Amino acid sequence: MKEDYLSQVNDYKINPDNACQAVLGYIPNDDRRYCKFGKQCWKKRCPRLHEEQDPNGWTKGIEHALAKPYETVELPLHEYIQISILHVVDIGEFYAHVETTSTNEEEETLESLIEYMNQKDNVLDMKKLKIQPASAEILIASYKGYYYRGKVLSYNPENDTALIFFVDLGSSEHIHLRDLRQMESKYNYLPFQAFHFSVKHHLEFNLSPSSKHYDICLQLFHNLFLYQSLQCVIESDSPEPYNVLLFTKETDNMVEYFSKCCKRILGDEIEDDMTSSMSTGSLRSDRYIYGDDVNFVPA
Repeated sequence: MKEDYLSQVNDYKINPDNACQAVLGYIPNDDRRYCKFGKQCWKKRCPRLHEEQDPNGWTKGIEHALAKPYETVELPLHEYIQISILHVVDIGEFYAHVETTSTNEEEETLESLIEYMNQKDNVLDMKKLKIQPASAEILIASYKGYYYRGKVLSYNPENDTALIFFVDLGSSEHIHLRDLRQMESKYNYLPFQAFHFSVKHHLEFNLSPSSKHYDICLQLFHNLFLYQSLQCVIESDSPEPYNVLLFTKETDNMVEYFSKCCKRILGDEIEDDMTSSMSTGSLRSDRYIYGDDVNFVPA
């Protein structure tokens, strides 16, 4: 029974062999990092730090992690807003930017933030992670040669990779630990820019991933909606994803148009996979208005 006993008492949080770890949950290393003489140290080449330690106890051995932004954005209900679709999650579900009409050149934008983050001096000053990232931690991740803000969804210690959700792009990628950096407050003044939307409740059919028509309809949804600029109306203020309706500038109902295209391509076969039937609005024409591609990478 020795192995079972040791596996319990050697747990990270309840190890009784070290009093500090048993009480605090970690082993402080302030004595090794800070000089006991502080700023009064007379040594010319003392390798330790000479800042004042916290008089209230052991705190400087803790790594603080950011888990939420300083500011959030409340989107207006029952009003037309312009969005640019960034990433498709599923049929009828996607992430998008909310476009603004502000002409203030000094206003902070996502483009200016990314450009600032990727300046050479700022990149060199970014701090590497000293420990493996925690779930839901907000940090900086390198992707395709640029640094973006990200949120940790999971971590795999076997290959030192973390699944990162890019909070401004709406997509997720597996990023190696060496490409992750600690978040700094100077990069966190701008609210997360990728908003989660859904039009599933307005689709005329609901296909499961196991359906033989799922891949075809998902690809069609990609082709019609990804990187397009559309008008939308948020119908409820429930937690994300926001339930919305999508329209072109000519007020064409794009949800109904997508359903119509699926039926036109697949014919009567798609009727076998329908699990629900809902109808919204009317489509004035089969015309689709293409918008401009969204560019997040600084020039």
